[in-house]
Amino acid sequence: MENRIKSILKDKGLRMADLANRIGMGQSNLLTSLRNNPKLSTLEEICKALGIEMAELFGGKADKGDGIIILNGETYMVSRPVSRTVQLPSYTDYSILRNDIKRFVKTCIKEQVANSLCGLVEDFEFFTLNYDRDNSCDTDGYHYEKFILTICYGNKQTWIHQYDLYEYNQKDINKWDSSLVISEIVNDIEGYALGKM
Repeated sequence: MENRIKSILKDKGLRMADLANRIGMGQSNLLTSLRNNPKLSTLEEICKALGIEMAELFGGKADKGDGIIILNGETYMVSRPVSRTVQLPSYTDYSILRNDIKRFVKTCIKEQVANSLCGLVEDFEFFTLNYDRDNSCDTDGYHYEKFILTICYGNKQTWIHQYDLYEYNQKDINKWDSSLVISEIVNDIEGYALGKM
């Protein structure tokens, strides 16, 4: 990483001291960080200070699919997905998250097929939203339908909540109040996962 950044600095006519000043870090601390395994936040600050995309730090050109992943403290570049790669949507725009949840819930209710939606939200909280429909009914004719939201935090804590048809129905016990359940799910993701909005 140190050699790559030195190469970028040379191309831009800058020195390591200039970069250290731009990111508010001592030059020796910056070099120590680069020689070990730098934090993602440090790499982001370096990119911002140099006006480059993250992929350029790893020798690639910044394409839409380029990014990085950190596993067990090791930083890896992800440039081209392969067939065995699982790609998760990453939500930084809450309006897109809200629209995807709305579309997902309405599709599940309409088609009544078990399905799931998952993704990463802003600070790397992972969530899954599952729709579970049991075709059997109880003695009152109530269908066992529910949405299950699971949020996994970066600190390895997990939060799980169920949204049951019995609780979120219209006057007809077997029909969802989709706007109410969508609102609750969105509020819970934004509130419990992020403490925002």
